[in-house]
Amino acid sequence: MAELDKKQLSGVAFISGVMGEKFGAAFQKSASSRCLTSDITRIAASWAFHDAWQHEGITAREKSMAVISALIASRQSLELKNHLKIGSATRIV
Repeated sequence: MAELDKKQLSGVAFISGVMGEKFGAAFQKSASSRCLTSDITRIAASWAFHDAWQHEGITAREKSMAVISALIASRQSLELKNHLKIGSATRIV
């Protein structure tokens, strides 16, 4: 198991708060493992859910609209489902 740094743990806490403890626990398990996708999960925890989503430069609503728009434009339907959940869980969309 890989040990997560402060930014990654902050990202895990953020996504757990938005998507629920069950999702957050699975996300943390994936980030901590040594499987093929663990590096991507750690990057998402650190960059997306710590640096980007918790950055105070723009509102959460604006962040959500930008992400959802980009996912629609690039036809990323699987990720779109997750980000629509994030938007509705935080009452963004």
